Amino acid sequence: RRRPVSIDDLRDDVTGGLVPGSDLEMLTFDYMIETTKLAPEQLRASLMRTRPEKGEEDMTMTLREMKRKAQREGRQEGLLEGRKKGRQEGRQEGRQEGRREGRQEGRQEGQASLLLRLLKHRFREVPEHAVNRIRGATAMELEALAEAVLSASSVNDLLETVPRH
Repeated sequence: RRRPVSIDDLRDDVTGGLVPGSDLEMLTFDYMIETTKLAPEQLRASLMRTRPEKGEEDMTMTLREMKRKAQREGRQEGLLEGRKKGRQEGRQEGRQEGRREGRQEGRQEGQASLLLRLLKHRFREVPEHAVNRIRGATAMELEALAEAVLSASSVNDLLETVPRH
């Protein structure tokens, strides 16, 4: 039965013969710790199959390239996650804003409808241009028209007392 591989054994396999604390040793362990998700036994087996028989300088360059590649992949993954989260937040904000606008439009339509009913009750007929003006009025205009309806002598008089915004 094989004994589990320790971190010290792995360090010896990877950096054997290197100066402790050298760039290569540090880069090697930084890379392995940050990027691999292998168990120590799997990592050791992989290193034994792929370890190049190159000098420390060549190995350092290879590890730097591997680290840069891992960083690029990490950034790419982060960007994709960020975009996805941004789209989700944007959709949620859009739905909330749509609901707010829908409620506001509903209130305005209700105010316009009530005002037109009051005008029909008071003056019997409401000219088409007045209906169009009231249906296209802002919330502030509708409020002013509703207050002025009690003292207006005609529909046209009412529309003249409230300027358009």
